Amino acid sequence: MAQENIFFLPIRDVCQRDVVTCPPSMPLVDAARIMRERNITSVVVSEHDAPIGIVTDRDLRNKVVAPGIDPGSLLVSDIMNAPLIMVREDDFVFEALYRMSRYRIHRVVVIDEQARLCGIISNSDVLRLQTRSPQQMLYEIEEAQNLADLKKLHQQVQNLVLHLLGTGVRTSNMVRLISHLNDRILVRLINQLRADRYADLPDRFSFVVLGSEGRNEQTLTTDQDNAIIYADTLSAEEIKAIEAFAQELIDSLIAIGVPPCPGGIMAKNDFWRRSLGSWQETIDHWLADSSPKNILNGSMFFDIRTLHGDATLEAAL
Repeated sequence: MAQENIFFLPIRDVCQRDVVTCPPSMPLVDAARIMRERNITSVVVSEHDAPIGIVTDRDLRNKVVAPGIDPGSLLVSDIMNAPLIMVREDDFVFEALYRMSRYRIHRVVVIDEQARLCGIISNSDVLRLQTRSPQQMLYEIEEAQNLADLKKLHQQVQNLVLHLLGTGVRTSNMVRLISHLNDRILVRLINQLRADRYADLPDRFSFVVLGSEGRNEQTLTTDQDNAIIYADTLSAEEIKAIEAFAQELIDSLIAIGVPPCPGGIMAKNDFWRRSLGSWQETIDHWLADSSPKNILNGSMFFDIRTLHGDATLEAAL
């Protein structure tokens, strides 16, 4: 099997089915004893046949041994990780890898359609299937320090597309993976800019992606389609700060290799950066006047997805 096709295996085909569980009320020393006897590194915490948490060997080291806490005084519920990060058994392997990278964990619990525990998958399970994984790319995105790092990673995503095109992978599966990777690059860039230069940026705004990007359908030559929605209550000074942020963000995206939108559908342009009230009026105008331009703008905007910021602003449109 081509290594790239491993990403699109159903998780049910690769996850471990023999999962050791315990109730949250179990004494922690008993859970640790089970882990030692079974030679395992984690126990899933279950209540009423539903997984609610997990305890790992790392939790025992970091939460009990290192602080010098008496394990005999603790229950499993005292140190378990909750809420639980989970995937469904019919999800693809890359979904599990994405969540492991996103939450910086080494395993995720697998559930069925009825949300019942049916397995667990770890990064080691995937690495046993292949020698090269997109998980490393996701880790590198999260650790990127500057535009040069992100530019290199963006090119790696493009190279991955070329690899996948030659493997016979279904287009719908490929574009979903590429969208995940591109999302992480964009979010990392936003977080870098906010931390380095825009720490005082107001929180009441959302950066939204539109069109194919909003539908998670990105491919090799996808350009930018994005906008900003900000709260009606922001001051003139706060709006000015968002404008400066949008200008630098879009210019930075271009610098790392993401093409600008030929039609100018980018948050750096005033038309695509508005208050919630202004967006509501604009959408009403598009719906009332079905000119070709309004139909085009509306078709782009109605495929909308909040990538960063206050998602309630999108919901209020």
